[in-house]
Amino acid sequence: MKQITHEGSDYILKTEVDKIISERLSKTADRARAAESRIADLESTLKDSKEKIGQVDTLTAQLHTMSEDLTAARQQYSQHSTISSHGITDPEIREAVLWSFDRTMSGLPKKDRQNLDSWLQTLRQDPSTAPAVLRPHFAQPADQQPAPQQQQQQQHQHLRPPPSNNGVEPASTPVSDDLLSRASDPNFYRQNREKIREAYYAKRGGKPSNW
Repeated sequence: MKQITHEGSDYILKTEVDKIISERLSKTADRARAAESRIADLESTLKDSKEKIGQVDTLTAQLHTMSEDLTAARQQYSQHSTISSHGITDPEIREAVLWSFDRTMSGLPKKDRQNLDSWLQTLRQDPSTAPAVLRPHFAQPADQQPAPQQQQQQQHQHLRPPPSNNGVEPASTPVSDDLLSRASDPNFYRQNREKIREAYYAKRGGKPSNW
């Protein structure tokens, strides 16, 4: 760099000054271009990262949905298996059971709620507590539920010996080999003569004769 001294002061030639300014501007421009290039690279990287983050979010949402679907499927399978174990296989009745169960449990305090199996067992034991739509599917057939008075009469008839054969074992007592083995006892034979005859011919496959 050329300098001149005039009246005790140093001066730089204008050409030198222009050169210095040009060099500094060039360096500044180079740094600016490098910075812009770096910014462009960072922006590209950020864009890629955002796309990947978006993909991760999408996959996470899909995984969450699949997990919920799997949980629902497992619950549905468990409910259907429980209902089938109680003899209900019709799809429409099964849906009615689930609807009635959810409706019943939602109206109870949490401490009083039952699981599906316990609830169905309760309905099976006491069909009168079942919702009206389900009651016919839990009530036993009428011919399997004799009236209390009729059932009591049947029990008395079962236990009361025939009037013409007092001392003989009740007619409804199952015949066993023990009955025939005791026929050699005269007293027992006199008291159970008809029963012994029936047992004897039943074992032989014939019909009683007039003894």
